[in-house]
Amino acid sequence: MFPMPKTPPIAQSILWAYLQSLEVRPSKIFVSKEVKPMLQPLAKIVGVELVESELPSIREVREFMKAMPMGLIEE
Repeated sequence: MFPMPKTPPIAQSILWAYLQSLEVRPSKIFVSKEVKPMLQPLAKIVGVELVESELPSIREVREFMKAMPMGLIEE
């Protein structure tokens, strides 16, 4: 759901930090067509399959999150 930087080193750093934060490494990660080539070298090294796919309704979710009043969600 987060916008991915357009440079391979930064995109790979973000993916690596994300993978390190997980207790269990996923076997597949769904990525957009534009970032797959940037992340493929790291994914190959760590043994994660990248699947090219757009999340359904991601634009609608983003618009909903932007429109939601900040006080509506409490921690």
